[in-house]
Amino acid sequence: MQTAYRQQISVELKERLHFVDATRNDQILIRLKTQNGITTITDHGERMAASSDDRVTVISMVQLARAKGWTRLSINPGSTPQFRAALQAEAVAQGLQIIDPSSSTTLKEEKTMSEKQGAAAGMGMMPMPGAAEPEKRQDSTTPAWVVPLSIKLEELNRQAEEYSRRRRELGEAEDLKNVRLNAVLAHADEAARAAFDEFDKLPQPGTQKGVLSFLNRAAEQKTFAAAKARAEAHWNRTCQHPEVVATIKAAKARNDERFQLQQFQIPQTELAIKHARRLLADPAAGDKELRASWARSKAMKTPLPSWQEEVIAPIFKSEEDGRQAELDAAFKQRRELEDSHQAKADALQKQLDAGNLPEDVQQELQQRVKFYQALADGRTPEEAEEISKKSDAPRPR
Repeated sequence: MQTAYRQQISVELKERLHFVDATRNDQILIRLKTQNGITTITDHGERMAASSDDRVTVISMVQLARAKGWTRLSINPGSTPQFRAALQAEAVAQGLQIIDPSSSTTLKEEKTMSEKQGAAAGMGMMPMPGAAEPEKRQDSTTPAWVVPLSIKLEELNRQAEEYSRRRRELGEAEDLKNVRLNAVLAHADEAARAAFDEFDKLPQPGTQKGVLSFLNRAAEQKTFAAAKARAEAHWNRTCQHPEVVATIKAAKARNDERFQLQQFQIPQTELAIKHARRLLADPAAGDKELRASWARSKAMKTPLPSWQEEVIAPIFKSEEDGRQAELDAAFKQRRELEDSHQAKADALQKQLDAGNLPEDVQQELQQRVKFYQALADGRTPEEAEEISKKSDAPRPR
């Protein structure tokens, strides 16, 4: 709600805006900072009401009416004279048609009016019959990252389930030596099998005792070495078999995958899920935490966790990229606003020069000329208000 209003009202009103809140009956309370303290404008949807009849409040009400798209305003007959005079003068300045049922007086600035009608009600003001239904205002203080993080949390939960399923499917770690041995035996040809059998049946040299065995030891060693060489040759040849190579490669890949799942992917995903849930449980605190992490990541040039980077980077980067454009736009809008104030002051002076206005309205318009001229000179609304109250009459000696 506050964001919506701040986007639709003028820069001048934003400077006076204290805060915006809602009530149970879909009313919007706009609290303004004035020289006399805080005043309240209540937006009832089809009408507005104010807690004060000071000039700043009246100006703000008319600006809100313009922001809502209203072009015709009707004053409640019970309004104070000060309120009626101020509203009539401001309506002329803002280009709105004003109807005061208590005096049947209609003031209209000489320019084309929109066909769309609206109504404003404030201190002693009521909506006009047949007023257009104003737009409903909605606002949310929910950070922009909440929705994408909620979606990411669902993705993380699905990922965690998939990781756990895959880990169970892989089972325990495989001994690559046994995998190689079984693969070689499974794909060995007849010559290789014969060489393996021959080597397995030979006793280790020097294991037999006795004089004969001692005399034959050299022959045993020679026979054993020859059988071993034949077995190793067939072993190395069979290890190059495509099926053996593929089997060993697949077993190694399963071991690597199992290690990654168990040591990194599963625990990191579980931590991410816990962190995301904590952030979503308290979005306000989560927003502060994420913004601090984002700032720290940029300052120290360290990456964020991938899930955070995916969720917040597009949002926060967009905010940063848009800040300079917003500053430039605000400066341009301020200059345009000052030009607009000058045009209003000139238009009001023409109204005064034309004459034929009630005395109270004429006095109010004179103050409005001073007020808008001061704003055009770069003064704040409070300073302009003080200037407008000063009399031009010479001081008595």
